[in-house]
Formats: sequence, structure tokens, C-alpha cells
Amino acid sequence: MTLSGTRPRLSVTWQLDKWGDLVRPKSRTASRTIPIRPEVVEALADWQEQQALWRDRLGDEWGNHHDLVFSTRTGGPLWTRNVSRAFDRVLGQAHVDHGSLKTLRSTVATQLAEAGVHPRKAQAFLGHADMSTTMKYYTAIGDLDDLAALLPDL
Repeated sequence: MTLSGTRPRLSVTWQLDKWGDLVRPKSRTASRTIPIRPEVVEALADWQEQQALWRDRLGDEWGNHHDLVFSTRTGGPLWTRNVSRAFDRVLGQAHVDHGSLKTLRSTVATQLAEAGVHPRKAQAFLGHADMSTTMKYYTAIGDLDDLAALLPDL
């Protein structure tokens, strides 16, 4: 992860498979570098400081050999079920009774559509190998009344 410069980026180079093993991303487009916002850079820098404290305490026992952005306190990869449980706790604290981590991806895709981002750019940002996957979630639903003015005169 690059935390400096005018265009901070986060590289996606590892992912957990369904058995909890670290593997390379499943497709060419899934292995990518994505831009991140300055406030996310600040939060990640704080997180790296926390990881450095854990690494210093554990020494040779530190297990983050793949330079993962997110890890356990011992440096291991995060298990999907633990991330989901933490996400569910946040939903509860926010008094939101629905949604999942996948919902966030759909929300981002829709926000990109609403902002007028070209679908090919959205596809690259979201890491979809196929445009059909992007278009499934890239659904800007705005004010439908404005659409009537776009129709040709009949």
C-alpha cells in the first residue's frame, strides 16, 4: 500500500479463499491498484502504527509475511466470518437492520453510476472481469420524472 503522494493507492494482491487460505486474486482484473481517499489514508496509517506495535511485541512470532493491510493481532489473515461478525456489530450500533459487505459494493457501484462514471471505469475500479457483472450492480436509480423529457416525441 502506498500512503504518500498526491494519488494514494491500495494494491489488491492477496485474498482469502473459502477455506481461509491466502491466494492470489482469481482473475487478472481482481489484482489491481485502486485509489483511496485522504481520510482513508489517515485511518490506514494509524492502523499500520497499531500493527507495528503488535509486530514489535511479537518479534519472530509475527505472522504477517504477506504485508497484509488487515491482519489479526498476531499478523494472521482475518477470517471472513470474523469480519462479517464485526460488520454486523457496526450495523447494530448504527441501528441498521439489513445489509452485508456485498451491499457496500453494490452501493459503490450505484454511486459511481449516479456520479456519471463510465461503466468501463466502474468495472476496472470494482475489479469485475466481466462487464455483465458490473452492469448487474451499476444501477443508478434517480428521479424517474426526468426521464420522460429524454424520450422522443411520439
